[in-house]
Amino acid sequence: FGLGHEAVSMTSSVDWIVGHWLGDDQNPLVTIIDTPGTGDVQGRNCDHALHLARDLKKLGNINTFLLTYKGTDNRFDTGLQDQIKLFVTIFGDDFWQYVGSEFSFWSHDIVNVEERMEEMDIDEEYKHTDWNEQYEDLFNVDIEIPSFFINPVFDEDNCEQVEVEKYEEYTDNLWEFMNNGSAYECDQRCKSPSGYFTGEPWLWEDTANNVQRVGDALTIVWQIWIHGCNGE
Repeated sequence: FGLGHEAVSMTSSVDWIVGHWLGDDQNPLVTIIDTPGTGDVQGRNCDHALHLARDLKKLGNINTFLLTYKGTDNRFDTGLQDQIKLFVTIFGDDFWQYVGSEFSFWSHDIVNVEERMEEMDIDEEYKHTDWNEQYEDLFNVDIEIPSFFINPVFDEDNCEQVEVEKYEEYTDNLWEFMNNGSAYECDQRCKSPSGYFTGEPWLWEDTANNVQRVGDALTIVWQIWIHGCNGE
């Protein structure tokens, strides 16, 4: 997937890729669904989130929702908060059980480590703690979300030994988290009809077939999606 450095969103759609873990043919195959970053300049955040929900219907389950942040950011801006809240609305509170935080723009060479400490007094432990406190304050998350600091442009042939060690540490940690024995299963809402997320009512429960005589109670439950993608 491309990297975006300009005002135009680099990833403009929800894309799939299947490949061997870390690009090593000896490793198992993994499926990655890449979604555009929050704050998409074309205003398609909601559409992308709903596209992800539809893709989940095809997959059936997901091992990990890896939320990727720029390591130099120190807070959740409004756009990011809205996007995460939308994910929770679509996927439910169980979503958090499968969330991990990945911080890019976080090099592990000695110079960058020293600069972070001198200029911001921050390291991985501080970042992890601070981000979990914000998860709790902003989204009422009552579990600890694991943090990963994997350098996406890591070059083993041109780096310091500490960079190799950190890359191996965090990729191992992520692999372990992804394979902890459970996966997010698509609940009833994820199995909704195709028109549900565009506002069409969905017959959630109908007890008409259980009515045996006049006077029996009849229950009909409709679900209507009100978090429209057009601010409706």
